[in-house]
Amino acid sequence: AINKTQTVIPANVAVMQGAGFKSAQVYQLTKNSRTPQAVGTFGIANNKFTYQMPVLSVSLLVLDAAQN
Repeated sequence: AINKTQTVIPANVAVMQGAGFKSAQVYQLTKNSRTPQAVGTFGIANNKFTYQMPVLSVSLLVLDAAQN
């Protein structure tokens, strides 16, 4: 996700794949870091989530599949 603005932007995501996802790891590039930095994780319910894209940033979301 890329945010080129001076405002936080919400990204509403619905993953349309058969696999269920339980969480996502977030890595970011910002004006303060030129290499991807791990910045946390968040939970996913029913393959849907909203991600708040930080100001002037690039985010990589790595989805973790639920174990069956």
